[in-house]
Amino acid sequence: MVHFNQACNWIAEFALRVPTANKIRLQRLIYCEIRERFGLSVQMAIRAIARVGEAYQRRRSIHSHFRRHGAVPSD
Repeated sequence: MVHFNQACNWIAEFALRVPTANKIRLQRLIYCEIRERFGLSVQMAIRAIARVGEAYQRRRSIHSHFRRHGAVPSD
């Protein structure tokens, strides 16, 4: 949970610099780094990228921040 939310915060910072909220573009740019940097499984890396993309599509002008012990989505 902690690693997932740390990854989401890192992705959010990256998404602001690129800038893009498109989860497919984000995935192409940072998927491997997310897996290595945070030790996430394939599914969790994809879900983290999608979560950030969805957050920015809802609120583009607000920097999203994910709580350390925030909920982790699952399929």
